[in-house]
Formats: sequence, C-alpha cells, structure tokens
Amino acid sequence: MNENTICLQGNGNLVVRNIQGEDITINTEDPRDILEKLQHLNDTQIAAINQLADEQTNKLDVVFKTLLNGVVSQKNIVQGSISNVRSVKIGDKIHYHYHPGKTILPKALTARIPKTAPEKIVGREGELNDLHKRLFDNKQVVLVNGMGGIGKTTIAQVYTAKYWDEYRHVAWITQMSEEVINDFINTEGLLDHFNIKAGGKEARELFIAQDEERVFATAQSVCWPNVG
Repeated sequence: MNENTICLQGNGNLVVRNIQGEDITINTEDPRDILEKLQHLNDTQIAAINQLADEQTNKLDVVFKTLLNGVVSQKNIVQGSISNVRSVKIGDKIHYHYHPGKTILPKALTARIPKTAPEKIVGREGELNDLHKRLFDNKQVVLVNGMGGIGKTTIAQVYTAKYWDEYRHVAWITQMSEEVINDFINTEGLLDHFNIKAGGKEARELFIAQDEERVFATAQSVCWPNVG
C-alpha cells in the first residue's frame, strides 16, 4: 500500500508522494519550480517540509528555504515540530512519513466564543500588548489571576477580538467546577469539532483523545483563554 512520504534525495530534489502513489518532484535550486510546486501542496505537506528544512538546513539551498518560509508565512502555518510526523533515514535519502487524513478543523472550536471590541474598554492597552508579547514572542502559557471583578474575563474577551485573525484555531473554555476535565469535555461544540464521539467513554479518556487532536492543531496556534 502506498504511503504519504516526503523524501529529500541525495541530488537535492524533494519528492512528495501522496497515498495514490503520485509524485511531485521539487528542484530545490530552481526558484520558479519551487514556487510552482509548493502551490500544489496542502498545509500538512508544507508543514512537514518546513520541519524537514529546519532539521536538514545544511542539505537545502538558501533560495529554497527562503521561498518555503514565504509560503509558510502566507499560509499562516505554525512553525516547529509536527507531532504526527515520523521520520526515518535510509542511505542518502531522508523520508518523512506524515498522516494528513485528519478532519480539517474550523477556526472556532467551541460553539461560544465571547468577544469584546477593544474600543469598548479604556486603559488596558498595555496589558493587552504584554499579553500578546508573552503568548507570541515568548511562547508562554499565561494565567490571568486576581480577585473577582477586576476584568480578567474582559481582558480575555478583548484579546480574542483584537487578535482573532492571528490565530488558526480558537477555543473558549470556562471552568465551572472543580473538575476541569469535565468542563473541557462538556464545552459545547468542542468534542464535535474534534470529531470525538462520547460513546459511553470515561471523562478522562475523552479528555486525552481531545488533547491528542489539539496537539495536531498545534497548541501554540490555539487561544485557550483562562477565565477561571
């Protein structure tokens, strides 16, 4: 049976094969060929190629890496390791096996994502900028903590509205009880969007399945406001 593979050959050519056994060969030293062929690939394939380029930088032409980065940015593909990509090295060839048969996720992962327009609040611009810097530049998980009524939820709602276009997927989870796992799996729309069927499964089992799907969506591109 054919597999999805991305193969960097010893001559510098990059060969992408889909499950139908069809190949797309990219001459990594020809700018015109690079751009033309990359446009025929889906986001999963380009993300896997981007990971390969990161790991095999000395084997790829600078022109190829520059054009690839442009396509990655254009498609808003999050850079970094892709959890569902497995690689194996055979001789002078490097094969990257990937599994693109996942359901395409919508941007809004939950049925309810409250937003507040930035112009509706006053004096919180500095906090919003700091929050954005921590999440995007420093890649931090941010906990907004404080006594009730100081505007934690409002900041999360304004952030979601202001930076909505900078995220590929957004989910809004509200902790309503001491059992945060139950709050996750009971959030309207979340399991449905991840195509996870409850089917009598235990809450923790559903949470783990949901977390695996979230990793595929690339956690750093998902906004999970903490509104507890």
